[in-house]
Amino acid sequence: KGPTQIEEQDLGIINTQDELTIKNRMINDKMVLQTLEATGYTIMTYKDLQGRNHRIESHGRLYIDQNKLQAWAESPQDQNGNIQNQLTYETEDLNVFSDTAQLDYINVDQHVKPISIVLKEHIRLFSKDPNKPVQLAIADKMSYSLDTHSIILSAHPGKKVLFWDELQELKISASEVHITTDALTQERVIKGVGRVQF
Repeated sequence: KGPTQIEEQDLGIINTQDELTIKNRMINDKMVLQTLEATGYTIMTYKDLQGRNHRIESHGRLYIDQNKLQAWAESPQDQNGNIQNQLTYETEDLNVFSDTAQLDYINVDQHVKPISIVLKEHIRLFSKDPNKPVQLAIADKMSYSLDTHSIILSAHPGKKVLFWDELQELKISASEVHITTDALTQERVIKGVGRVQF
């Protein structure tokens, strides 16, 4: 209990101010992390396969299961089930607010590395480079591949994703919005899926 910092070669750095529970197991005479659970205000920072920085800030619960190669973060709720403080997911070029997050890892040469993150409920996305035109989005779910840098924003049935791109003077309302990077030009490609309105 109290302020704690854990630095794990594969998972990154975890800072928590409240309670941290770690379960380890001996494998081949080596102590190996099995699960980690942090409650209260927690910051987790890590690098993806390309060495880019990622950050998750949670006020609720952060849980990592090394066996399942997954991590989960949840925002705290009051007695009525209302979210108190949304979690924040941050990369070098965007900020995202959501109620929950699931991070998936892969094992590369005996090292665990993050490969994708799925954020759910009340998604608010903001581009954060002050020198570039603004991109904003509101959605119910965001799937982000850390390998391909592709983003899929989706809405619950009967609802729409709202997306703004200042550079392209583009406003989209659609069931899904896909944001990918062109392999040749490295430019962002934005595509609405389903019934699309511009």
